Amino acid sequence: MSKRPDRVEFAMTDGHMRHYYADGKVEEVKWKAGDVKWSERATYQQENIGTSEFRVRVVQLK
Repeated sequence: MSKRPDRVEFAMTDGHMRHYYADGKVEEVKWKAGDVKWSERATYQQENIGTSEFRVRVVQLK
């Protein structure tokens, strides 16, 4: 599991990810190139379940 701070994420390519949270919750997230998303602080593990490499630029806030 990785602890991630508040952040803004910019998808550079299309992607399909699965997030596994410490409380057992599982979430699938689909991205399109150019998507911008705000994500609040969280602890989870990621898995790329798409058919290609996924690139995302992350700006973490302190």
